Amino acid sequence: APAIAMGNLFQATAQALANAAHNATNNQQQSYVTMQAATTMGVATLYSIDTASTGVATKSILGS
Repeated sequence: APAIAMGNLFQATAQALANAAHNATNNQQQSYVTMQAATTMGVATLYSIDTASTGVATKSILGS
């Protein structure tokens, strides 16, 4: 009986550690997705600022 109890303890511990490793991997993947989305939005904002400033400059040139 003591050997079975220790085996059960080791199995439960191994399962808990495996779950923790999987959770860490999943969290890292989710953070990569979030960082990619933030980078995409930042680049899109930079492009829109460039387009807006070009539009203002063009209007200024054509308006004069």
